[in-house]
Amino acid sequence: MAKATKTPPESREMTPEERAARLRAYEDVVRERIAKWKVEQADLIRELAQEGVDVELVQDLMNRPNNYVHVLPILAKHLQRSYSQLTQEAISRSMAMREAHPYWDLFARLYRALPPTNPAEQGQPEDGLAVALSFSMPKEKLLEMIDLVSDPHFGPSRVLLIQALRRSRDPRAAEAIERLRDDPGLSKEIATWRRRKKR
Repeated sequence: MAKATKTPPESREMTPEERAARLRAYEDVVRERIAKWKVEQADLIRELAQEGVDVELVQDLMNRPNNYVHVLPILAKHLQRSYSQLTQEAISRSMAMREAHPYWDLFARLYRALPPTNPAEQGQPEDGLAVALSFSMPKEKLLEMIDLVSDPHFGPSRVLLIQALRRSRDPRAAEAIERLRDDPGLSKEIATWRRRKKR
C-alpha cells in the first residue's frame, strides 16, 4: 500500500489573504529600498536639480530623452564615488550615449578595476559600464574595445560590449567578430546576428 504523503506547503495554492500579505511585504521591501536610494543619492539628485534636471532617483534618467548632456560632468564625478551596486549601474547606464565619448577612458578604467559583483545585492555595475563603453566609443578606441571584448575575464557583460563592434563600419571590427564567433561567451549572441541577417 502506497504511503500517503503531505502536499508541500509551497505547492498548495495561496489564499487571497496570503497573496495580499505577500504583496504587502513586497511593497514594504520596495519602499525601503527606494528610501535608501534617495538617501544615498541625495547629493547627486540635488546637483542635477541645480542644473535643471529634476528626478527622484538617478534611475529615472534612463526613462527620458538624452536631453541632459550638460550634466554628464556631474554624473562622471559621482560615478567615481562609492555607491551601492544598483546606483553605480544606474549612473553609468544614464551616461550610455554618444555624447559621453570624452569619458570613455574613465569608463574603461572603472570597468577594468571593478571588484566582483555581490550576488546578494541588487545591481550589475559591470553591465552599466559595458553599455556606457559601447554607446560612447570613439572610433579611435576601437582596438582597445576589441581587447576588452576579447578578454573572457570580463564575463557575460562582454555581450554588451560587442554591440559597439557590431555597429562599427571599420573592417577591423568585422574581423574581430569573425574571430570571436567561437568564443563560448559570445558565440550564442553572434549567432543570433547571423540568423537575422539571413531573413
